[in-house]
Amino acid sequence: MTNAQTNLNNSRREKSSYSNLEWLDEDVDFIDGEGELSDEFGQLFNDALKKGDDNIREGQVVKGKIIEIKEDDDLVVIDIGHKSLGEISKREFLKDGQEFNYKVGDSVDVYIEVFEDEEGELVLSKDKAD
Repeated sequence: MTNAQTNLNNSRREKSSYSNLEWLDEDVDFIDGEGELSDEFGQLFNDALKKGDDNIREGQVVKGKIIEIKEDDDLVVIDIGHKSLGEISKREFLKDGQEFNYKVGDSVDVYIEVFEDEEGELVLSKDKAD
């Protein structure tokens, strides 16, 4: 028998031994032997549902955190815990000729107008929150 024939026979034996393997998918950790969700996954799932009641929605006033003040553009960048940040004109923070007294890290109330406008931007308002 030549080396090529020996290698071919060995290859066939190796491939046939793979047919005895049991393949598992990534969801197997969450399912017990009876097809029920594991306790750990069930608890995580229930916790996520409870938190869902606290989700922020358009039309709400929420607390946001100032993370940047863009002096060149007169914009204040706000993080409300959404996937994107919102920008509000500094003019909306000024009332009756006040000076702009905010700094990075300050917490402010903002109104959520739209989560994503036509450009995919989060639209917030300070005026509508006050």
